[in-house]
Amino acid sequence: MINDAVLRIDQSTNIRLVNITGKTDEQSWIDLVSGALHSISHQPWLLKVTTPHLKGDIDGTEFYVQAEDDRSLLIVLEGRVLVSNDKGRLTVASGQAATAEAGKAPVYRTVVRPRDAVQWALYYPPLLLSSPG
Repeated sequence: MINDAVLRIDQSTNIRLVNITGKTDEQSWIDLVSGALHSISHQPWLLKVTTPHLKGDIDGTEFYVQAEDDRSLLIVLEGRVLVSNDKGRLTVASGQAATAEAGKAPVYRTVVRPRDAVQWALYYPPLLLSSPG
């Protein structure tokens, strides 16, 4: 992305990039209609992610968000996110997760191994092996 953040998108994901800015004092906005995305940044950036069931004001460097027909899930791997909808709000910190179901306030969700939820998005660079001789 323009601000050097990495945005990984799961297959069959439907997103709208509403406002992506490279300015550090302006908020970018991503609308996740369905599917999942994982974002990593080397520095906190102003980002708003919306799904059908929650809004997340991202103040962090790594997070995962998933939107399904009846609920949305947000996991913060590093940083902090203010999660809200018209029924309520809460702050999710590093290692925490929240879900919001249709018509209900967001609630904390226990995720035993948060990184396992984003295993599909992790990238391991190939190893180059040289032959002896």
